[in-house]
Amino acid sequence: MSITSAIATDGNAAVAWDRQLEQFERSASLRMGPKQARATAAIARRFCWHASRAIRRLDAACVEAYLADLAGGGSGRKLKTLHNHRWAVAAFCRHLVNAGILAANPAAAVRLAKCERLPARCLDEREIDQALAAAERAGCWAELALALATGLRLGELARLCWPDLDTAARTLIVRKAKSRRWRSVPLNKLALAAVDKQRKITGAAGMAHVFPARKTWRGGWRWIDRPRAASTWRRTIVPVQDAVPAFRQAVGTGRGWHLCRHTFASQLARAGVDLYQIAQWLGHSDVRTTQMYAHLAAGYNPLIELAMPAAQGV
Repeated sequence: MSITSAIATDGNAAVAWDRQLEQFERSASLRMGPKQARATAAIARRFCWHASRAIRRLDAACVEAYLADLAGGGSGRKLKTLHNHRWAVAAFCRHLVNAGILAANPAAAVRLAKCERLPARCLDEREIDQALAAAERAGCWAELALALATGLRLGELARLCWPDLDTAARTLIVRKAKSRRWRSVPLNKLALAAVDKQRKITGAAGMAHVFPARKTWRGGWRWIDRPRAASTWRRTIVPVQDAVPAFRQAVGTGRGWHLCRHTFASQLARAGVDLYQIAQWLGHSDVRTTQMYAHLAAGYNPLIELAMPAAQGV
C-alpha cells in the first residue's frame, strides 16, 4: 500500500512515508523481534493510509479519528484491539519524533477506556478428561496432553525438538519463547506419557521436531522435519472443540490451544503453587501477568471472620 497523499506535520508536508515506514520497521525489529515489528509496521502503514485519505495534519485528532474508524460500524474492533493499534501508532509517532519530523508524539494525548480484566477461562477436571478422550480418538492425544501438562504456547509446541527433552531429568527446555528467554519446565507424569507416545511416532522416524509437519498427496503422505503450520494445528484441535464446548468458546485465543495454557496455570494456582513459580514455568517476564490466576489461589482465609463481631450461637 503506497502512501501518496501528503500529511502535514508541523509545517512539513513532503514526507516520504513509505521510506519512514521501512525505517520504522527496521528499528522496531531491534526492540521487539521481526514478527512483532512487521505487525506493528503494518498497523502504522494502515494509520498513514487512513490519515492521508481524510486528514491533512498528523495530530491527536488524526489518531482519534483513526481509532474511531476502527471502532465504528457493525464489525468494530474490540477495545483490546484498539489499545494494540494505539500502541503501534504511538510507537510510529515516537519514531517520527526521533527523526525530527514531529515535535511531539500526538498519540500520547489520546486516551482509551481501560480493558475489562476477566478471570482466565480454564477447563475443569471433567472437561480435561473429555478433551483427552476426544484427542485420543482424533489422533492428537500427545499434542493436547503435552500442552495441558506443560503450559507451552502453541508456537513453543510447534518448535519443540527432541534434544530439548530430557526424560531422565524430567525437564523440558523452551529455547525460543515469546519473551526471547529460554526456560526450563518440569515434566509431570502426563507430560512423560505424552513424550513417550510421541517418541514412538516421530522420534522413531528420525525427526528432529517432536511434532513435525506432514506433506500429503493423493497417493499418501510423509513426514517433513519442520514445524507444523498454524493452520494444521487449528485443524488438529477441531474434534476436541466439537467434543468440549469450552474449546469452542475459546476459539479466539489461539484457536483453543491457549486454553490448555490457562488450564495448566489454573490447576497449579488452585493447588497453592506460588505465583512466582508459575510465572517461571509459563515464561512470563513480569509476574503481574500471572496475577490473573491469583483469585484461584486465594480460597478461604479464616481471617475473614474478623470482619464481623463474634455472633452468639453461630
